[in-house]
Amino acid sequence: MNVTLIYPPDRNFPGNPYSSLPALSSCLKEAGHNTFQHDLNLEVFLNLVQSDALLQFYDAMQDRMQTLGNRAALNAEEADEYRALVRQLAIPRECLENARHCLSVMNDAETFYQPEQFNNAYDDLRSMLRFYFGDHPLDNAAHPDVLNRLFDRLGQPLNDPITHALNDGILDRILEEQPGLVGLSIPYMVSYWEGIRIARLIRERAPHIPIVIGGALVENHESIFTGDPRLFDVYDYVIAGDGDRALPALASALESGGDLASVPNLYYRDAAGRWAFTRAERMDDLNSLPAPDFAGLPLDDYPVPEVGATFQTSRGCYYGKCTFCSESFRENYRLRKPELVFEDMEHIHATTGIRHFYFWDSLCPPRTLKHVADRVRETKRPYVWFAETKMEKAYLPPEYMQNLAEGGCRFLQFGFESASQRVLDLIDKDNDLKEVDRVLSNMAQAGIFACMTWFIGFPTETEGEARLTFDYIRHKGPEIALSAYCGVYHLLPDQPLFYQQNKLGIEVEQNEHGGYIYRYMDGSLPYDRTEYHQGYEARSDSKLLHHGAYLLYADRCPDRLKELTGPHRAGPLARHVPSLAATRVVRNPSAVLKPFPRDIAQDFTQPPQAFSLAYHKMSGEIFRLRGREIMALKLSEQTQEAETLRQRLGVDWPEMTDILCKLTTRGLLRFEGEDERVHIEPAAAQHAGSDYLLKNQSTKHDFTHPVSAPL
Repeated sequence: MNVTLIYPPDRNFPGNPYSSLPALSSCLKEAGHNTFQHDLNLEVFLNLVQSDALLQFYDAMQDRMQTLGNRAALNAEEADEYRALVRQLAIPRECLENARHCLSVMNDAETFYQPEQFNNAYDDLRSMLRFYFGDHPLDNAAHPDVLNRLFDRLGQPLNDPITHALNDGILDRILEEQPGLVGLSIPYMVSYWEGIRIARLIRERAPHIPIVIGGALVENHESIFTGDPRLFDVYDYVIAGDGDRALPALASALESGGDLASVPNLYYRDAAGRWAFTRAERMDDLNSLPAPDFAGLPLDDYPVPEVGATFQTSRGCYYGKCTFCSESFRENYRLRKPELVFEDMEHIHATTGIRHFYFWDSLCPPRTLKHVADRVRETKRPYVWFAETKMEKAYLPPEYMQNLAEGGCRFLQFGFESASQRVLDLIDKDNDLKEVDRVLSNMAQAGIFACMTWFIGFPTETEGEARLTFDYIRHKGPEIALSAYCGVYHLLPDQPLFYQQNKLGIEVEQNEHGGYIYRYMDGSLPYDRTEYHQGYEARSDSKLLHHGAYLLYADRCPDRLKELTGPHRAGPLARHVPSLAATRVVRNPSAVLKPFPRDIAQDFTQPPQAFSLAYHKMSGEIFRLRGREIMALKLSEQTQEAETLRQRLGVDWPEMTDILCKLTTRGLLRFEGEDERVHIEPAAAQHAGSDYLLKNQSTKHDFTHPVSAPL
């Protein structure tokens, strides 16, 4: 049977193929089926870059926005439409106009490895992505009305850039393959709507083709895929759980007319027209699986000089104790033999020429990393690789990291979470910060880059601890290449922490959108995270992780990697600057101002008042600014003394301090030439447990100015 596998658009830059299609393709081929792989995240991206459709959509939306904005009053429906248009049109038209040039920058090895050209191209292309995706219509699987919202959306005319691209040859090519089965892999909520939309469009064109949905999101949120019989109008089957054996079994059953009850992990339509489930079956023996099939993808089309292979060496988490982690990550750990992992690399390289590998396990165990490094060194292969792992005592001997480096390791990513030992102990992370210091030092000496993922807002975390984590990572800048701030912690019912409320002194309640918030049992709320989130998000390298460029730079020009990072591009926070009056400031190239005819914060029944929004191309955040804040950005095209800017604005120093703090926190203004050494507050440093944090303290600047939330 011909089986077409589809990965839907996922709101991220298509730097490398997602791992699910190659893994499933090899299993289907082993069972005797023909496969076609379609990374529609890539195909939609290329279609829209290479056509003028986006500019036509932009201009039509701009005309509609102007029409609404100039009306004397707007009703509720028009007001909602206007707000949505403003958010989308805050993205500059120039980002769309530059798309083809930016694509050429990404494809050319000469320009790709020039940090300024890379940064500009990546910012513009991600801005283009944000424009054509627009607002996420279904971004919360826990929303109590998610399925009704889905069908409301499906009932509306689909007139948007992605639908245009799908109908502009992409779906035609899929149907020309004459598939006997179409499978869509939906691993994340960000691709939920896109996957359902694609299934609906295929169903409308070819109602005779069976469609099956699978992916990690199904396993974690089955109800949004099987909770309504109306979904049978969109697709036929759902695989909840491991699909390695289930998908080939379904294809074989459909081809032979066999009994669907023999297919594990399958939801299907029973005689009464309801969703029925066969049985759960876990893929315990990962050693029995074939190597991933990357040869079936258009590897030359990915917008990078050298495409990489992303795959897993294990499933589940071998540690499985972190209290903030969902149960799906904590349970069912399974490991593929390290010997087979290296054989997978050999197979992929032999069939595609790929030599860059990304091991995106929940946690890749040390013994797998050691074996891969040993074999790469012994065979003298040109392989370069990245892995996500955990701080372990195995990494403490310097020779361990040296061995990994000699065996092709260029990057290791760790779930750091916090620089407060107290918070780490509540998380049950089993990380000792003094040992973390030693591991990072070993990595730096061996030439291996480190990436740290972290967050703020864990229950009982203080403001001092939230500052401490950022300051620790900035202070360790020579040893921590990427600071992947992941946002404010969200409590969920599938986390052990959810059931430890008494231990933490918190009470949890569900809001109207299905999310969960907590307050302390004494009635107090957690500290306001807005200011910290904005400052850390503007300096986060999490967006860079979606690209894969960090590994290519680490391999080709490691000395230039720093120039891609958020802290380097956004500059220091105001509290790291010894004297604001003596500093120099300049507008960040990522900051763009856009005027609009009507203020979205005003009463829409009143005549319009013009206003401006600031868009930050690097983070994608949109901010509503006040008059003098807007003027400060307009007057800061060239570097100048902060005192000079204050005089030009005609404000006193208290107001100037507030303006500088707000605009630099958001990454809109940048302090130039400042010493980025951090100050560690003594009270917070006591929690850290690391003597290294107390060195090189700078003068502390007061950073308590309130900052309003972004749109």
